[in-house]
Amino acid sequence: MEEERKIEELQRLIDTHENIVFFGGAGVSTESGIPDFRSVDGLYHQKYDVPPETILSHSYFLRYPEKFYAFYRDKMLPVGAKPNAAHKKLAELEAAGKLKAVVTQNIDGLHQAAGSRVVYELHGSTHRNYCMKCGAACDTELVRKMRRHDQAGCRSLRGEPERESARRSDPLDCGGRSSDRRRNVACCISGSRSSPVFSGRCTGPD
Repeated sequence: MEEERKIEELQRLIDTHENIVFFGGAGVSTESGIPDFRSVDGLYHQKYDVPPETILSHSYFLRYPEKFYAFYRDKMLPVGAKPNAAHKKLAELEAAGKLKAVVTQNIDGLHQAAGSRVVYELHGSTHRNYCMKCGAACDTELVRKMRRHDQAGCRSLRGEPERESARRSDPLDCGGRSSDRRRNVACCISGSRSSPVFSGRCTGPD
């Protein structure tokens, strides 16, 4: 009865308002088969030699890129995940002119796959990956298939010219203070300001 009352109240709010913004997180995508982090079955409660929050940190990525990518491919790039009813309903509300934006912590891109157009991704997206050496874009399928962190298809290693957009891509840092450390990594697909934000890292001035 209490749940029905909450549903009715939510519907009333939607019916009587025209300027709605949705804030969401991992719980929105669990019905699509993507685990969240802190629930009983979430990533943070699964057993690993190193805690997931450590594996997903920027310092761990720089020190153990192969281990980072093994976890990233296994847990952060789910195969076959599709938008669920929640994603689709939000897209419908946007199309109807009621929902003005989705603000999400998720990095799976399912809101866009469902048809949402105005999506603000607080932690970036697994669908946008860039080489730390030359800035070349790398799609998710290539990240999933590569077996060494230096198999990213870096344009500079292939002798191909950098694109203008690649030259403008700055890897994730806090005001540029980590730029000298990036040179120690061969050719890794890494977070940038438009790709996944590492645990414990700020997103810089932008």
